[in-house]
Amino acid sequence: KDYTDNECSKKTFVQEDSVPIILGYVGKALVVTHKITMKMYCIKAIKKEIFSQSTIDLTNKQLDIMYKVRHPSFLRLLNHFEDDSYLFCIFQPINENTLYDLIQERKLTESKIQKYFRQILIAVQYLHNLNISYISLEPESIIIDKHDNIRLTDYAWSKLLNIELNKRNSNELGKKMYVNAYVP
Repeated sequence: KDYTDNECSKKTFVQEDSVPIILGYVGKALVVTHKITMKMYCIKAIKKEIFSQSTIDLTNKQLDIMYKVRHPSFLRLLNHFEDDSYLFCIFQPINENTLYDLIQERKLTESKIQKYFRQILIAVQYLHNLNISYISLEPESIIIDKHDNIRLTDYAWSKLLNIELNKRNSNELGKKMYVNAYVP
């Protein structure tokens, strides 16, 4: 209930027969069922071999941000655990359709575009109110849930903003904080 559940391991879950879901740039997610509660979850497995000391620090910051965010427009991190080879992030169950998929399939009406855009603006405003900058805002990081609402994912580039530091140090604001493919 307070996101400090008992320890989990790979043995706690059974993988469902499904295609892995692309969830951000690093790692794929699988649909799993908890053996005791029989609840479904989504687990993203990230190979530890990609971590350097700086990415370990970044990943810890990323986990802190993901636990902090509690809003219906975000994919919520429920727990995490690790073994010798992987970091596992446990999320609420998700649909595998992304905004990118809908754009490619040309399944967006004007009213849907307006609805999703409004939800994205509300979600980003929520983060800004928490002093979090969400830098990976792109169609691949926006999942459309079963109720036809957006869920933002992929916090890999999220950053806790230090407003006082930014006021004093304009160099901090000039650092690269965007995804290349979506820079205007």
